[in-house]
Amino acid sequence: MLKAISQSNQLSITAFNHLRVWWVALKDAETIYQQRRARYKETYKKLSALSDRDLADMGTSRSNIAKLAKEEAMKVGAK
Repeated sequence: MLKAISQSNQLSITAFNHLRVWWVALKDAETIYQQRRARYKETYKKLSALSDRDLADMGTSRSNIAKLAKEEAMKVGAK
């Protein structure tokens, strides 16, 4: 009986630890998402403010702004 209680408690602790790890990973993912969203918006806004001439000097066009902003945002949290 004592062994069964011990095993039950161990399973509860293990389940709790898995839940805690999952929760921390979820919060980390949310933080990275928010940081990427902020970086995307900031980059998009700055590139959109440039003239077509300035964009051409950079070797890109206005139609590539969203792609460039996404590429920059994906650098957040990358290892």
